[in-house]
Amino acid sequence: MLRIRSSLTAACLTVLLPLVGLAAAPAPAEAARSSDVRFSSGPGTGAPTDEVGGVPVHALGADPRPVGENVSTIGPVAASPSVNHVRMGQGWTTWSHGYTGDVYQTTRPESGPEGVTLTLPARTSAVYFYAEPDQWAEISIEATTKDGTTSSDQLVQGEGGARYFGFYSTKPFSSFITSITVSSEEAFAIGELAIGSDLSRYAALGDSYSSGEGGTRPTPETDTLANHCHRDVDAYPVRLSRDDKDLRPLGFAACSGAVTRDLTHDNHLFPSEPPQLDTLSSLTTSVTLTIGGNDVGFSAVLDACLQARGHADGRGCSTRSSLTGAVDARLSALAGQVGAPTPGASPVTPVTEVLSQIHARSPEARIYLAAYPELFGSSRGDFTKDGSSPSGRVCRVNQVADASLDYQDARWINRRTKDLNAVLKQAVKEAKVADSSLRATFVTVPTFDDHGLCDKKKAWINPLVLLVTPTTEGVAPDPVSFHPTRTGQKKGYYRAFQRHGL
Repeated sequence: MLRIRSSLTAACLTVLLPLVGLAAAPAPAEAARSSDVRFSSGPGTGAPTDEVGGVPVHALGADPRPVGENVSTIGPVAASPSVNHVRMGQGWTTWSHGYTGDVYQTTRPESGPEGVTLTLPARTSAVYFYAEPDQWAEISIEATTKDGTTSSDQLVQGEGGARYFGFYSTKPFSSFITSITVSSEEAFAIGELAIGSDLSRYAALGDSYSSGEGGTRPTPETDTLANHCHRDVDAYPVRLSRDDKDLRPLGFAACSGAVTRDLTHDNHLFPSEPPQLDTLSSLTTSVTLTIGGNDVGFSAVLDACLQARGHADGRGCSTRSSLTGAVDARLSALAGQVGAPTPGASPVTPVTEVLSQIHARSPEARIYLAAYPELFGSSRGDFTKDGSSPSGRVCRVNQVADASLDYQDARWINRRTKDLNAVLKQAVKEAKVADSSLRATFVTVPTFDDHGLCDKKKAWINPLVLLVTPTTEGVAPDPVSFHPTRTGQKKGYYRAFQRHGL
């Protein structure tokens, strides 16, 4: 039997006791390996399907730009050099399988091979397009991804013979396709682009309350020494996407420990995680997120308020001006009133700016910004009597560590949570006033009512959970501590989002 040490050090609690995050040593990003990407000739000259190699894809919409215009973008795809926008019957005569939409023509080279490089949106896991030469003959066209995967030479008929080129990742939404170069000895056109990525349809952004920290089934790639984002298969975004085909594919970018700056920059804890807003595109129709808890520093607040053996006595934390002042300043920074850094010294981005940045990337998306649940009950009678505590009542969060929070401190943490939620709600209002085209909803979470720690009903919030660590001959707080349980994700957040129209 493993022996559990009965004391915890202050340093251990400070590092490993998160409300919405868990720190880790930085690690370099892992590039896609060539073995992760495959070429598919798919239906050849036949009509495409809605997947490549089992990865769902979505065709780009009609191009509203004038026929004959040279363009450097095709929807969210960048084209270099630029290509000429034409349309079947307007600048281009033949294709295959009855396609009648937009195509993009290269120019005939003066010397050497003709080519165009398509730079794909971040986090693309699958793509297909068709290509046809600009002549009444059969020529070879080759497509090669940046990582070296090639279609090899494909013979393509220039008279109604547009041929399918497909590429897909064998590790979708983990290893990505960044660009494809299409080349030929003659000029050609490409068209019918479709992309499969977690940029499409529904994007789940934010911190651990959205990643599903607190559950027991994080995806393997987000549960490593280098990445503790802990995106859990039971998190509310996964449930929403599974139940509604209009919320597929899921762009799951939420990460435990995320702050507002991580939406626009590489994650400050896990550098292999790109900016979360890279998940967005013009194809995105729904965005959900929880954000702000780490900016306020609630993990540091919990640590400061906790009383446990081997840990500095935190009882009475709510009366300490240094702690309350820091929380006030960070709430004001989220509201855009003052400048204040997070506990980790990252700049705080006002929530109105977060919403505007999301809208700029995905102008057609409806944004759902969710509240945080109160962690503790409100009734003094549901707390345990303790004559040594200032209020005479405590919420015991772990018996082994003799860990607890004073009733008054727990109530103060709840009030601070309400204050944060008020900032979030007001930001939604202000962002919509500033831009009438921005569609945003503040998602309240009454579904969590009476399900806090030391509350009337069974808690949907994990208490302080101890993790056995044989290598250090003791225990440490598990990162699931003070996060919604699997039930909290399902009956708390999932139902709350459904009540608001998702």
